[in-house]
Amino acid sequence: MRNDNTTPIQFLINNIQSFISNDEPNFAVLIQTGSLNPIHYGHLNNLNQTRLLLEQQYGFRIVGAYISPSHDQYVKCKLGEESHILGKHRIAMCKLAIQQQHFDSWLNVDSYECSESDFIDYPEVVQTLSSFLQDELVVKRKILSKPIQVIYVCGLDHFVKCGMISNLRRDHLGVAVVYRPIDGKKLEQWSQTIHSLEHAYFISPVHEQSNFDFSNQDVSSSQIREYIANNKPLEELTFSSVVQYMKQNHILFK
Repeated sequence: MRNDNTTPIQFLINNIQSFISNDEPNFAVLIQTGSLNPIHYGHLNNLNQTRLLLEQQYGFRIVGAYISPSHDQYVKCKLGEESHILGKHRIAMCKLAIQQQHFDSWLNVDSYECSESDFIDYPEVVQTLSSFLQDELVVKRKILSKPIQVIYVCGLDHFVKCGMISNLRRDHLGVAVVYRPIDGKKLEQWSQTIHSLEHAYFISPVHEQSNFDFSNQDVSSSQIREYIANNKPLEELTFSSVVQYMKQNHILFK
């Protein structure tokens, strides 16, 4: 069950109260799911760029965002026992990365998905987040007078291939589709369909404007695991606090 422990909301309340005037802006909250096995620069970079571009291009006021590590059942099945990192460690490393990057004023970890007894898929994660926020912010605390938009952040391939994502393009929900320049041709193939979609927002992160300073833009968690296996330095791939945590807890490092 969602609560303040699995899904912190005080940072959202602080940001909402700092923005509220006579007319409530178009408030929205982002959520990104994934294995995060482990978290790396790209996860936070793309989420930050998505936040900025949704405000600039679509007129949202993003009051916060969550990253939601996937359930152990899913990650273990996907990656195997040797590569799987326990959810409690993935949650801890996400918190460290957010703190190191000083994003904690607008970004937090949602541990609901990871702490459930069984695997739940991303549509339920997003829908329960929306219900929880409407109940807390509108009904109970009366901080908002109307529902807040919850936007699921995903990649272009996921958006195109996964039919369940259509369940998230409706009132108070939406999907932000992050695509790389290399996906341009793929995007053109879907252009007629894409432009007719409601509650779908297409984002191409501009890495030059990022607060990050790293050369490899296409970082992946599998690349980190490969670097560890080959004793390569990880500084260009993920946060020093994450590397230190993995070493201290003997995660992937033998």
